[in-house]
Amino acid sequence: MFENLAITDGLILVLLLAAFLVIGYKVLSILKNAAIIAILAYIFPLILNNIFGASFETGFTAQLHYVTIALGLYLVYEVLEMFLGIGKLVFGIFEILAMPIVWIYDAIKALVRGKKKPKETKTEKQKEKEDNSQSE
Repeated sequence: MFENLAITDGLILVLLLAAFLVIGYKVLSILKNAAIIAILAYIFPLILNNIFGASFETGFTAQLHYVTIALGLYLVYEVLEMFLGIGKLVFGIFEILAMPIVWIYDAIKALVRGKKKPKETKTEKQKEKEDNSQSE
């Protein structure tokens, strides 16, 4: 009864390892991006004051405020991106599941309406023959 359990456990471990690697890579990517965003948000008021001559407050608490806002916006961006990815996945699954229904609908529609005959296109020679027969 349990003779295939070792193979199943090994397969589960491989799947868990793959999931761990994918999730770990995503987390490290988010942390790297968050560090870059934090650095850019920290130097944002300094650049505005020095290069553009603006008069923004450049104290530690003000710069910490900019970093907090930037990281919050990045978190909102990541959450929205995650929901968009999940939405695309769900709608892709629904599209695949609905495909047989669409095929059945198209088949019924073709049976009810009947097949349309393709228009016959006349070649140049046929047109010339008709013109010659009409002119005689």
